[in-house]
Amino acid sequence: MKKTCPEFELTDMISKLFEERENEIYTRTHEEREMSYEKDMIYSDIHSAIDCIPTEFTEITKKIESSLEEYLSVVNSLQGEQNKKFYTKGFKDGANLILNCLSKDSKL
Repeated sequence: MKKTCPEFELTDMISKLFEERENEIYTRTHEEREMSYEKDMIYSDIHSAIDCIPTEFTEITKKIESSLEEYLSVVNSLQGEQNKKFYTKGFKDGANLILNCLSKDSKL
């Protein structure tokens, strides 16, 4: 007997799976909270060290702060692009797997 899956049920199921997965991803883990705290502490230590540079070196201090911010911006952008690439590939692989399963199911 051939299984049928009405279109609205399939769409509804995919929407629910996506929503559950999205909620799971956005929930911060204990490790993520610890890493975020560590990042904030390191960033604070860097600024504390920069604040200890004598006032005579104001231009150097500004250049260090500017370079640090620019570096972090590039690192964040790079990480974002890498995340986007892996997310897109994973999503395409998952969609292809579902489509393959559905096409095999429809041949039964």
